[in-house]
Amino acid sequence: MKKFFTLIAVAAVALTASAQTTYSVAGKTTSDFTFVTSDFTTGTVDDNGTAIPCFNYIKNDKSKYSSLVLKDTPITFQYKNSSTKNGFYRTYANYFNCNGKGSQIQITTEVGKVITIKAAGKNDDGAAFEVVEGATADASNPTDPIGKQTDPANFTDLKFTATAATVIIKEFNAGFNLASITIADAGTAVEAVAEAKAEKAAPVKVIGKNGIQIGNYNVAGQQVK
Repeated sequence: MKKFFTLIAVAAVALTASAQTTYSVAGKTTSDFTFVTSDFTTGTVDDNGTAIPCFNYIKNDKSKYSSLVLKDTPITFQYKNSSTKNGFYRTYANYFNCNGKGSQIQITTEVGKVITIKAAGKNDDGAAFEVVEGATADASNPTDPIGKQTDPANFTDLKFTATAATVIIKEFNAGFNLASITIADAGTAVEAVAEAKAEKAAPVKVIGKNGIQIGNYNVAGQQVK
């Protein structure tokens, strides 16, 4: 009977497994975005002999943000300035580049979702991000600017938890390279069990789909007192 109950408990917890969606911003073309033509124009910039597709900021209005929306995603890049910026946003094969400070990333989501931004600095000055509204930054995020990288495998994961349906995060140091943005449910009991198995940790508390504690389970999936 106890074994049968354990199987039911595990099945119930499995229904709450964390769902996540990753939106890649690498390898995009200018046609993957929507924008107002009085705010941005498209073109190319030379990068060591390679023509890189780009967006030129032409609005010249520091009072209002201009938006660059990545199609079929909840992601919008925002910028405002009193002067033009040629090649401000650039689309590389492995990442999306913002070639100066002051750009915001707006993400439409749900309260409680965990947002992971995989980013790096665009130059040796590094990139530094702050929450403008709608989220709290994870305590594990680095406090110093993250360094320059062009290989996404070496990018830094910055985590934020949404406190509102609209999250805005701003880079305020020197610009950034961005590989992807992941939106996920908060951690669940399933993830806790997996972590416990990996680390041979103490038994974990299992919470059912209705929020009621089902019991404590060891790394073998057996219920314990």
